[in-house]
Amino acid sequence: RRPGQGGGRMKKWIILILIAALWGFGAILAWTMRDAGSHVFMYYGEGDAVEKQLITHALDREQEQGRNMLPEITAWSRAKRLKVMNPGLGRSGEADCIAVYGLMEMASYPRLIGGTYGYRSDQDGCLISSGLAMELFGGLDVAGKYIWCRQKPYRIRGVTDDSSHVILLPAKDKDAMRYMMFTYVRSGEGRTGEEGTSHGMETGKAAALNFLYRNEIKSGKVLVDGAYVSAAAGLGVCLPLWITSVWALFVQMGRRGERTGAKVRAKTRAKAFIPAAVFFLAGLLLAWKLELKIPSDLIPSRWSDFEFWSGKIEELRSDMAAVGEAGNVWWLAQMKGRLLLCLFCSFAGTAGGVMWGVKCTGRPGE
Repeated sequence: RRPGQGGGRMKKWIILILIAALWGFGAILAWTMRDAGSHVFMYYGEGDAVEKQLITHALDREQEQGRNMLPEITAWSRAKRLKVMNPGLGRSGEADCIAVYGLMEMASYPRLIGGTYGYRSDQDGCLISSGLAMELFGGLDVAGKYIWCRQKPYRIRGVTDDSSHVILLPAKDKDAMRYMMFTYVRSGEGRTGEEGTSHGMETGKAAALNFLYRNEIKSGKVLVDGAYVSAAAGLGVCLPLWITSVWALFVQMGRRGERTGAKVRAKTRAKAFIPAAVFFLAGLLLAWKLELKIPSDLIPSRWSDFEFWSGKIEELRSDMAAVGEAGNVWWLAQMKGRLLLCLFCSFAGTAGGVMWGVKCTGRPGE
């Protein structure tokens, strides 16, 4: 053995482990985004918002008609600089008011640092930011205390980590909702294949649009289907495995092809097939575990329909450009950050693995 040869091999294997860990972290992120396919986010432009009472009436109507798998809807709007007051100390100030119908954790961008979000049907509880808590109460231990806003006292349920002045409270019937989040049960949690599941016959986007159409509610300016996010993440971690499978097969089969006999070439091809098959089957298994499915509205009726692809690309480009108008939305920020990190880890790990393999095994024909 040459001096330092053992250390060199150890270094190569450590590098390989780090590369695998990088790709594995991307796979873990893709796993955490499986539920993204059950969410659809919608944003309404100025003057196009939907009143809360229209949403509640639509859900009641759907239930009366016996429709299965109704969406869980969270909607909210934001009003600037409303008067708020601490009735106990007589302190008052101004705060941005976020009126919420549904789950307050969906409408709250900063994380919770004290208390709870409350429950969906709570009409007397609210959340306030840490900045507002310090301004009106002089501290953060305010859960259970009362604050006055919009001519009504609300009991503080929790405090968010936000230095600005913000209060989240239950929406009134006439409040115009500019943000709306549809949540549908995932396949396996209800009857599969029904309208309303992004894993059934139609995506969450189609189900949400049909819900609005049936109840004569206009759709929003921006629509983000979580099924696109989960599909992109799933493909991002599975494609590298399939690409590596093809690379392993052709690279290994091409080595020493002209300078060896037929028996040696056959043995080399057999050895090349094993890792290629392992990577390919691993990709299929991961796709199954991630419940990877391409959204149906991304699949054309004819693959040669180039107008479909150009129109779909333009639609996606327009939606992505308009997403910025929605401002700070926790769900959008989480999905964007996770997806970008997932794709980076997956493809960076794959590129590192290919370079590692080329360096260790040599290029084709060498």
